[in-house]
Amino acid sequence: MRAKDFIKHLKRQRFYKGQIAHTQHIPPRRARYGWLDRPLPRPLRDSLKRAGAEKLYNNEPLDKEAAVVILRELLGQAKRGRRA
Repeated sequence: MRAKDFIKHLKRQRFYKGQIAHTQHIPPRRARYGWLDRPLPRPLRDSLKRAGAEKLYNNEPLDKEAAVVILRELLGQAKRGRRA
């Protein structure tokens, strides 16, 4: 389903009435990719590769370096058998 069709569908739903204040079409643009100062841990790189996400977008809202710190901690917890 296309985004505009989904929004039309939502607008027709009684439970969603009045919740959409504004819609706007933003044309697609070419992806920009960035690099990290330090490589991701191998298990994470392998997982991303299997998922088809080998490149990191340059325009991600979360600082990539901060995300790496978080991911490294999560991987460390997983290795120690703890849940995040």
